[in-house]
Amino acid sequence: MGNRCKVFVVRWLWVRPALVLLLVAGSAWERSVAADEVSLVTGGKPQATIVLSDKPTSAAQLAAFELRHFVEKISGARLPIVREPNRVEGTVILVGESRRS
Repeated sequence: MGNRCKVFVVRWLWVRPALVLLLVAGSAWERSVAADEVSLVTGGKPQATIVLSDKPTSAAQLAAFELRHFVEKISGARLPIVREPNRVEGTVILVGESRRS
């Protein structure tokens, strides 16, 4: 067996278990996400609130407004946007860095 072939075999022996581990972890993550369904809108009424930090970055603010815009376009419901430390009932969508994210 040539040197290049040995290197390939050794690399494959390391890569194969890593690929299997990624597949197992990915399927476990998929199952855990699928188990907890989240409703953002039900019957045209908002069921979630978008939460920003008390001093959000401009990127986080833009992301929150874009999210609200597209959810409203899809469902007709306008999700409220609040800043920490406001208490929120129901589903919370954290956008940007904050104490809770």
